[in-house]
Amino acid sequence: MLPLTFDRRYYRLDGRPVYLYSGEFHYFRVPKPDWRRRMQLFKEAGGNCLATYIPWLIHEPEEGRFAFGGEDWRDLEGFLRTAREMGLYVIARPGPYQYSELIYGGLPGWLIHTYPEIMARTLAGDPFGMPSVSYLHPLFLEKVRAWFAVVCPIIARHTLSRGGPVALTQFDNELTGIHIWYGGLDYNAEALGFGQPDGRYPRFLKARYSDIVRLNQSYDAAYSDFTEVMPAARSEETPSAVRRTRDYFDFYTQVVAEYAQILCQMMRDFGIDTPFVHNAANPEMNAYFMETAEILGDDFLLGSDHYYNLDQNWPQNNPTPQYARRVFLSCEELRLLGYPPTVFELPGGSASDWPPLTPEDALACYMTNLAYGMKGHNYYVFTGGPNPPGVGATTDMYDYCLLYTSPSPRDRTRSRMPSSA
Repeated sequence: MLPLTFDRRYYRLDGRPVYLYSGEFHYFRVPKPDWRRRMQLFKEAGGNCLATYIPWLIHEPEEGRFAFGGEDWRDLEGFLRTAREMGLYVIARPGPYQYSELIYGGLPGWLIHTYPEIMARTLAGDPFGMPSVSYLHPLFLEKVRAWFAVVCPIIARHTLSRGGPVALTQFDNELTGIHIWYGGLDYNAEALGFGQPDGRYPRFLKARYSDIVRLNQSYDAAYSDFTEVMPAARSEETPSAVRRTRDYFDFYTQVVAEYAQILCQMMRDFGIDTPFVHNAANPEMNAYFMETAEILGDDFLLGSDHYYNLDQNWPQNNPTPQYARRVFLSCEELRLLGYPPTVFELPGGSASDWPPLTPEDALACYMTNLAYGMKGHNYYVFTGGPNPPGVGATTDMYDYCLLYTSPSPRDRTRSRMPSSA
């Protein structure tokens, strides 16, 4: 297969511009006998790429016991070989997090229950309610490395440079979301080094202010050393309180960038040689990854997720002018960061039965994204199916609901007929 490259304007194959037309296809949710048929259907619809999560929780169900192949939902290499035979590129997404409506966000249950010290913490020191880990906790990174030591060589055997289909590899999933949505920023003291002479937070403050006198002037404080400075909640609107809050957010985005760099280096250590990608969870989160983009350089591509409706809690049920504004903002940000505007999760259905996602609304969504410069997308999901036993967080069937089509009058009449009609 030809190398897939990209620049700030578009993707390229053999030097020629090409549109990245991808569909999310979870090998662990689609019955293995139907892989080839569904891939063929996607190719007939114009698709040239597939994306798949590789869930940690199904491949390491017990610590130290890894399971690949054999059972349908664990045959990662069989899936990659089939994609290669069908002439489709693959975006591999091995985590650590997948989310994807899996329990524990795709992390193994043994990790969460056996090692509670790795959990993200509130400013008061309480663990978040969701399975939110502290990205830079040394024990968590140790367990991630053990996972990557097994899964990354499998992916590496199937990269483009080795004759396989894997063109891009994603680290983690929608970084920051597992914190911000379920508790706020992370304040795990051990991971972030509060009060420690060589801790990450004191080092950040020292790099920003040079000496403690300047920090005291900004914070309206009287500290004698950077190790004395603790994060503070934004309880008032004074300039010093705003500065402290902003400094901590800037520190947090640097933590995210360091975590991304560590994951990418692990993947390189275990043989993966593709460019790396990541998906911001929504247009408003694109800017959270400026430090990540700077630290990873030209071998990295940032994209975004552009949903408009996943359940009744969304501000709109269909594409609106407000949605169009967000799409425009996102595509412009990605372009300014140096990337071909890519939507790594473009709705191909909905996680909820209501409100319905109609073909007309989906078309309006797609045309809006194309009008504002989208150069590649990944339908989420293109095709789904049953969850492996015991891993679904919401339902046993994960098909993201078929697009809803209003029945014709004749269809409505037939729907009231006895089943024998």
